[in-house]
Amino acid sequence: IGFCCGSNGKLVVTDPDRIELSNLSRQFLFREHNVGQPKSRAGTIMAKVMNKDLNIEPLELLVGPKSEDTFNDDFWSNLDGICNALDNIEARFYVDNKCVKYEKSLLESGTMGTGANVDTIVPFKTRTYQEGGNAAEGGGVPMCTLRNFPHITDHCIEWSRDQFEYLFVKLPKISEAYILNPSKFENDTKIKAGTEPGVAYFDVHSLYSFMRAVSNPSIGSCVQLAYDFFHYLFRDRILDLQAAFPQDSRIVDKNGVDKGPFWGEKRRYPEVAVFNKLEQVHLDFVISATSLFAVTIGLVPPKKENDDNWLSEFRSNDWIIKIIEGLTPPVYIQAPISTEGIENAPEISKGNVESTLNNLFKELGHLSRQLTNTPKFEIADFEKDDDLNFHILFTTATANLRCDNYIIKRTDFHSCKVIAGRIIAALATTTAAVCGLVILELFKVLLDKPTDALMNRQIGLASNTYTS
Repeated sequence: IGFCCGSNGKLVVTDPDRIELSNLSRQFLFREHNVGQPKSRAGTIMAKVMNKDLNIEPLELLVGPKSEDTFNDDFWSNLDGICNALDNIEARFYVDNKCVKYEKSLLESGTMGTGANVDTIVPFKTRTYQEGGNAAEGGGVPMCTLRNFPHITDHCIEWSRDQFEYLFVKLPKISEAYILNPSKFENDTKIKAGTEPGVAYFDVHSLYSFMRAVSNPSIGSCVQLAYDFFHYLFRDRILDLQAAFPQDSRIVDKNGVDKGPFWGEKRRYPEVAVFNKLEQVHLDFVISATSLFAVTIGLVPPKKENDDNWLSEFRSNDWIIKIIEGLTPPVYIQAPISTEGIENAPEISKGNVESTLNNLFKELGHLSRQLTNTPKFEIADFEKDDDLNFHILFTTATANLRCDNYIIKRTDFHSCKVIAGRIIAALATTTAAVCGLVILELFKVLLDKPTDALMNRQIGLASNTYTS
């Protein structure tokens, strides 16, 4: 069709990933000799073999806040339209926001096994992607199950993925918010404590431990931080749950009728973890968390692509055991748990949460005054395809410790990678179908067709369903 083939035409393609062997079975641009090469550059070479007049500029950047020096106002303003092939909701929303800001058309698509979707978004003609996109993410597991009552391995993996986001994304952001405006943070936390006292306490307790490491940055303080969270997650939360629902607890409805035991097959009574330096999964948790915290607070640089020696000295057990032997486990302070989603749950006492929070606020104030400058934190971006960045190692160790708490079968590194990375096998057939549908919508956008002609499509090749 001559698209991007004229003297003023250009297609900018960006993808930070490199080609893996598994990519060869689900697309048509890569060959075996391309394994290990950047996807954008290898794809550009093959596309130009098919059409030598095609003008393509390949880039190897993520599109997001960190690359706005490249993808700046001039870049977005000079585009005629955007076509997405992204694998997560956050990135889709980011691009959608840019398309709204710069009034650009967006062709959004995605595949999931034999299913696929195509969304056509045109300024002043259709809804934005955020207002009506069809791609879904998440497994639909009730929050109370993930938070307190896992009974299968997948629940523990999903929970471990949430802990990664909490520790290495949310916690540094909480810290930044506290450092910038302590009084606002304290007021917001006290309001939260009125409805979710357990969450408020955990946030502040976690922030206190994190700020201790920030105020005295060293590998030793990162080990202490990781060791603290081992106890917060696998000892303290379990003790809180046991205190709220003892092993002999029974379900009694509002009329006083006994409905049977509270604990059962799908509500397993948990066991408290005790740190054991002879347990590899315990060491894996501390090693991986230490390394990721060290990156977060700026002690070590983030891993660069293909740097197989990154933090190689952190990967043995001996050094971490020597440091841990000199550490003292944090003191347990009982906190209330969230009973949201628990049917016929008894009223949980909030205890002395307010006084505990006030004491922690005082300690936080003391720590913040020790800071000589405002720290800059490295926010983690979960990357499932790099086996040496500690992301999957942390998630696997965390999932297995959670499994041990609830006497559930453990997972392994590969299985955790598939589930935590939300990897669903892609099929070349589905890819071909969705590409064809995207090109049909592209024709309509280029021809400035009216709204009624623009289609959002969902297809299911396995069930032979095609909806528009």
